[in-house]
Amino acid sequence: MKKFVSCALVAIFFCLIFVGCNKKTQAIDCYDIKVNYYDNGLIAVDLTVTYHKKMGEDMAHFNLFPKGECALKLNKSTANFKLIKVMVNGADANYSYDTPYCLLVDAPNIDTFDVTLKYTILLGEGEGRLCKTKSGINMGNFLILACPVIDGKFIKYAPSNFGDPFVSQVANFNVSLIVPSTYVVSASANAKTCDIYGDKTLYSYTQNYIRDFCFSLSKNYNINYQKWGNKPVIYYFYNDTNSNLTSQLIMDALCFYQNIFNTYPYGALSICQTTFSHGGMEYPLMAFVADNLSREEFYFAIAHEIAHQWWYSLVGVNQVYDYYIDEGFAQYSAYLFFKNYPQYGVDTKNFVQENNLLVEGYKNNPFKRIAVTNFSGDEDYYINAYAYPFYLIYKKAQKAGESTVIKYMQSILNDYKNKFVPPSAFDFFID
Repeated sequence: MKKFVSCALVAIFFCLIFVGCNKKTQAIDCYDIKVNYYDNGLIAVDLTVTYHKKMGEDMAHFNLFPKGECALKLNKSTANFKLIKVMVNGADANYSYDTPYCLLVDAPNIDTFDVTLKYTILLGEGEGRLCKTKSGINMGNFLILACPVIDGKFIKYAPSNFGDPFVSQVANFNVSLIVPSTYVVSASANAKTCDIYGDKTLYSYTQNYIRDFCFSLSKNYNINYQKWGNKPVIYYFYNDTNSNLTSQLIMDALCFYQNIFNTYPYGALSICQTTFSHGGMEYPLMAFVADNLSREEFYFAIAHEIAHQWWYSLVGVNQVYDYYIDEGFAQYSAYLFFKNYPQYGVDTKNFVQENNLLVEGYKNNPFKRIAVTNFSGDEDYYINAYAYPFYLIYKKAQKAGESTVIKYMQSILNDYKNKFVPPSAFDFFID
């Protein structure tokens, strides 16, 4: 095992589906993003999005995800977001705030136009999605993204200490990152180019039809690099005495999910061990997995986060209200995987028993469809987002057959690829 810092070892891949940002033919937003990370924890972002009006709106709507992340209690020291400049088609633009976390930019009387947003994030120390950690830098949800439209309404972000209320439509991304060369970089794509300028390295990425873009940086990362067909599958770690087995689990989970659901839709996958307050966090083509888990918890978290490439990345969910759909599907997918791969030592019978006992002890407070911002505590959120939906899916499989449930999940993937699944789709599991 070697620690890779040299750019010569960065894999290059081409997107399976390329859709350019031609304004005449492109129906989805295109982001051109330049990111500079400085060793003092400052992130400078210069973002230009080719914005397509969703409903003939006179103002472009944007969710200020990094502003909300800076406000969360997972940051143990002060973090700060600063919006510096807003432009439309190269000229200074008028803007306002619909909420503290929803930016409104005056739109010209045309359907497609460019919006440029320049901002900085000064990271705090913590264990969250966007912070400096003891192991490196978590750069999740650092992007300002256009508000998605679901059922004729803009979905506006509100920070929550529970769940992942980041809702975004698929878009095309061209991203560059300048970072001190001492860092090993993982991203929501493999770098297509990599250039060294003194003590800095410039990485360039292109990835289409994804909902977000993320980085994980560490000076301590080791890498296990594998190829799955022509797709790079990379495990970034610093504390794993059996990294080869972990890497094999990642490959096995990809193969298993592809066989029972449908083709893995992206050109690469990275799993990143990091300091994190919860089990893991999914992003397109990559995931964080916490470094403080037991071996069994660590393996389950990996399988769960890989399943999110289908249930969240491919099939979107309104994660403010309908989080239980993708979390329930990811839990059930991971259960199926370990049931078929007992060699990894995850006791699925015990998992089912403990999950069912947790839910059945909660019967006086039945399954709730409420916003993540309204939960009273961690247990209340966990039961409704993970335990209860798994319980309902598992019970349906016991009654109707496992193959029936898998076929239904396949139909969801076919019907809602690159879209948002409605909450009514989960009614199949509620008797």
